[in-house]
Amino acid sequence: MVARAVRPAGRWRPRLRHRGRDGAAAPPAGGRPRPVGDQRLLAAADRLCALAAMDRPKLKIIDVAWPNAIALRLPGRKPTVAVTRGLLDRSDDERLDAVLAHELAHIAHRDAAAMTVALALSTSLALAPMAILAPIMALEVPLCRAARWCGRRPWKPATEDDDFPMPPPRQEVPVVLAVIVVPPLLAARTLVFVLLLGLGLVLVPPMLILALPAAGIIARLGRYRELAADRGAAELTGQPAALAAALTALEAGGPAIPTKDLRELRTMASMTIVALPKDAKDTGTDTVSRLLDRMMASHPPLAARLDRLAALSRGLGR
Repeated sequence: MVARAVRPAGRWRPRLRHRGRDGAAAPPAGGRPRPVGDQRLLAAADRLCALAAMDRPKLKIIDVAWPNAIALRLPGRKPTVAVTRGLLDRSDDERLDAVLAHELAHIAHRDAAAMTVALALSTSLALAPMAILAPIMALEVPLCRAARWCGRRPWKPATEDDDFPMPPPRQEVPVVLAVIVVPPLLAARTLVFVLLLGLGLVLVPPMLILALPAAGIIARLGRYRELAADRGAAELTGQPAALAAALTALEAGGPAIPTKDLRELRTMASMTIVALPKDAKDTGTDTVSRLLDRMMASHPPLAARLDRLAALSRGLGR
């Protein structure tokens, strides 16, 4: 079952269509609101939240024709469940309840917070070598500036900042000054390159070796939490078959998502109820590509989810 209560806190203003107090959606650009569908969504959310003994999250409607649903929650802000207009138009009451129950389970399990922490740890592991290499790379900038000040040395650092461009080399510089200062600068810059090369050879390979398994573990955690949300939704509604039907319909509606919307949704791919379709150019056909796609998938395969729901349905029927 889903957890008993979730405390809302703060205010949340994502860039999605939001509902008024009467349950009506704000009119989309070039479209009209549909109060009946909104009241239906509000009633379903109230009923499910009462069953789960949890506060109702913010409800938002994305005015697009393709069906999907997303659960969002940022620290210190009230959780939000967003559904598309296509989902409301294509789902009967049982399927809508199943989808909403799935998203409520994500909120009750605090999945967004858990995945954020896991992703932050993985990112920190991947960027740890850069935390060591970046200060050494920054040492090259003052060396190049000093060489240009001595003239005849138009050195250009590898990490030049466009906001602070290198000054042009000075034209009239005493030869004695250039002879005295430039050799130590050249030696110091060479030392910087040697340190970068040595540390790069030591730090980067382990980072690459660890980054892939770390990303795979996070993806596996995401898939597990999707299965847990499926189970929580099925137990809350008592209708695993309705969720199975909803997932099947949503998976079939994935290819209908326009390419522009698909690109904008990529950052929220792990929070949608079903996996977003992959671009054809990003889908490999060889064995290694298929293995990587399976290992990095944000959602379990539809067949696996349906099998779990079928087993749960048999268990509830006993």
